[in-house]
Amino acid sequence: MDFGVVRVEWPCPAKDGEPIPFPKMPKVVGLTFTKASETLKPIGFEEIEPQSAYTDVTLPASVDDWKVCFQEPEEGKEIESPKTTTAYLKLTAPGTACPTDEHTELHPDPTTPPPSTGDDSDSSSSGGSSSSGGSTGSGGGGSAYYKNCDAAKAAGVAPIRSGEPGYRKGLDRDGDGIACDR
Repeated sequence: MDFGVVRVEWPCPAKDGEPIPFPKMPKVVGLTFTKASETLKPIGFEEIEPQSAYTDVTLPASVDDWKVCFQEPEEGKEIESPKTTTAYLKLTAPGTACPTDEHTELHPDPTTPPPSTGDDSDSSSSGGSSSSGGSTGSGGGGSAYYKNCDAAKAAGVAPIRSGEPGYRKGLDRDGDGIACDR
């Protein structure tokens, strides 16, 4: 007698030998947080975490009518362990447009100098990794910008601690003061 087994939290295939039919992440971008949560509930995520789509906007206590701009996991990704997976939904307030990039400020600080364009050290650092954004200076007191954690890791600076060049809340998912630590 042969038995086919799968983990308790996994769905059974329709027939012996077929792949496990893991649920796929649906598209929730454009939905309100309430509608997105209702759409994701049947998958059984451990948590559905709202986050601000803008790095300088703090979410209020209730975000039910806020719109989803970005989602993680991405649409179509198989969810193998929903009971240990968190869905991150980046939201914007009603009437506020979604940013084109995940790491954008809604109200940028007008006193921040623009990135330098003609330094002798900026152009040859990471061989074609255009996602890092570049450095605004080198040496004492300079700052850096990394589009995402992949760019920070490619530059060899991850993890980035609060106060270090390149640290920003948009890269610090869990808010512990250490960005790109996963």
